[in-house]
Amino acid sequence: MIEEFDIEYEIAALEREVESDIAVVEMEQSKQQEQAIQSSSDEWQAIIAQLLAPTFAVMAPNWGVQQAEIDGLAGAYAPLLAKYFPDTANVGPEIGAVIVTAAVIVPRLSIPRKLVDSGSGAPEPEPSKPKSGKPKKKQKPAKNNVSQLQSERDR
Repeated sequence: MIEEFDIEYEIAALEREVESDIAVVEMEQSKQQEQAIQSSSDEWQAIIAQLLAPTFAVMAPNWGVQQAEIDGLAGAYAPLLAKYFPDTANVGPEIGAVIVTAAVIVPRLSIPRKLVDSGSGAPEPEPSKPKSGKPKKKQKPAKNNVSQLQSERDR
């Protein structure tokens, strides 16, 4: 009888120990997930901020959106994206390259790609003005000209 009691006691003690170990492991996993989500959220916040600033500069320059407002929007949307896309490490270098390229090019879309030649030193031609009072002669249609082409003399 003493042995049965000792065995049941030992089994119960082992079960409690396993349960506490499982709880500790679950807590550690939960902390790791929270850290991963926070890290992902921080990454998304940086990505969103980099995209919003040039987007507002090109699409709505008169709105005058400030950096603090962009940071607020990025902070609001980053947890949402981290929730649905938690592992930004799997995004890949292609997406990163596209984001950086967009951040560089998008603000410049409203700027002409070629420089306007305004300081070449050569005077610009003045618009042609009609000469003194004589009206130009109207050309008469050629008679008996099947092809309706002007001759050298009429040009």
